[in-house]
Amino acid sequence: MSEEQAIYAARSNTPLLDDLVHRVKNVESLLTNQAAPAPQHDKLFAALAIAQGQIQSAIADKENKHFNFKYADLDACWDACRKPLSENELAVVQLPSVGPDGAVTVKTILGHSSGQSISCTYTMHPEKSGPQALGSCITYLRRYTLCPLVGISQEDDDANMATKDPSEYTRITKIQMNEILLLANKLFGDREDEVLDRMLQKLFEGCAISDLPADNYDQVVGLLNNQAKREAAQAQKKAEKEADEPAAKK
Repeated sequence: MSEEQAIYAARSNTPLLDDLVHRVKNVESLLTNQAAPAPQHDKLFAALAIAQGQIQSAIADKENKHFNFKYADLDACWDACRKPLSENELAVVQLPSVGPDGAVTVKTILGHSSGQSISCTYTMHPEKSGPQALGSCITYLRRYTLCPLVGISQEDDDANMATKDPSEYTRITKIQMNEILLLANKLFGDREDEVLDRMLQKLFEGCAISDLPADNYDQVVGLLNNQAKREAAQAQKKAEKEADEPAAKK
């Protein structure tokens, strides 16, 4: 070992150097484990306070005649708050997701232009399976996270849109359900599911075919027949127009 190496080795073992290394490590540990600063909400809450002074109650102008209740839908809730939020530089982001067990979760974030934000999350299981029940559940959760987050009041009697117990009313029989499915297949073929899904979502709040009220069996049959007639008429007009086009070119 050279003289220089011996001197370096001796110095590296001095208590002073060891103490310095120890102090540096302590500082690094403190910096690494330092708690993150608490989030700031002052600008967001100041803007929200003004917006809430302008937000109106959501109007319960939708009526579910099949289950006999009125409710304020998602559009009505947005109508009540969209302008006040926008004018005060507040925005809402809603993030739906579905877990492995079928549970639906919606996270709603209220953000301010300053970058400050707050959020809430709600999870529930749809009572039924299928895309209609899933869509209704997501819409329900979007509404019921939006309203408390921004301060919208609404009637609370529409939870049965997502969780209505079919035993509370008389449903169609299995024979009637099969007749509806056979009719839809006869009239629309491969588009059977598409047509039924659209009809159930639009007119029956997304309930499953098996949960249709018995009193509406004839209505459903009539709706399917009328839809088939409209599509046949449209197809005929299209065919006539296409036939006339070559003649007009000549």
